[in-house]
Amino acid sequence: YSLRSFARSVDVSPGVLSKALNGEDSISYSIATKILKKLNLSQSEKENILKCKKFFEEKVSCFEPIIND
Repeated sequence: YSLRSFARSVDVSPGVLSKALNGEDSISYSIATKILKKLNLSQSEKENILKCKKFFEEKVSCFEPIIND
């Protein structure tokens, strides 16, 4: 599953998705919920990511612990 394919499936540009996953840019709550709906995470994991205020305000990736496992 490529980044480009995943981006298409969540209706987000590949550039935006790449920057969000790498902590290079912040994203909107709306985009975050689209991404989280497609990931195989528990509800509590999704909620913890959405509570991560830095994720929306700063250039930091709250996905990092998940994608680096």
